Amino acid sequence: DSDGIPDWQDRLTISPSNVLVAAGDTRSMTLKRSVADLSERTIVLTSTDPTILRVPTTATFPAGQRTTTFTITGHWPGSDTLRATIVGVSTNLAYSEQPVTVGVPQLTFIPSPVNLYVGGTLDVIINRATNENNADLDITLVANDPNLFGVVPPQLTIPAEANSATVTLTAYNGGSN
Repeated sequence: DSDGIPDWQDRLTISPSNVLVAAGDTRSMTLKRSVADLSERTIVLTSTDPTILRVPTTATFPAGQRTTTFTITGHWPGSDTLRATIVGVSTNLAYSEQPVTVGVPQLTFIPSPVNLYVGGTLDVIINRATNENNADLDITLVANDPNLFGVVPPQLTIPAEANSATVTLTAYNGGSN
């Protein structure tokens, strides 16, 4: 190692463990090294599936520091693995990974239930939990039977810090869905 720290002494860990973040929300993560360099160190961050979990491409340990933080963003529900590698350190201890679960966000619909007559339309508000609104939330709405009703727009984004969006339902035929 260029700073005189033997590579075998450099261990990288990611915390917290057992991470759960809702789609459309963020979570602060901490990287910790067992030793501090005299110079700044870059860490490469990756997600095994960026459609599920979004991470910054790098984080930095400032000179003389053993910890640094960064933010991950849940994008779509599923399981993923967060990986971190210290640039320029050859030992496998300078690599760490942490499983991350991106959960389904808490959504409510107003009104609920929806009652529409054939040919009628109704605006429906989709709300998400205020403690899960730190990032954009992409939503795709699908009718179980598209012959009964339509949804406009079928795809929407509730922006970061916002808690709701509105869609319009149109009833085409009689029935329940």
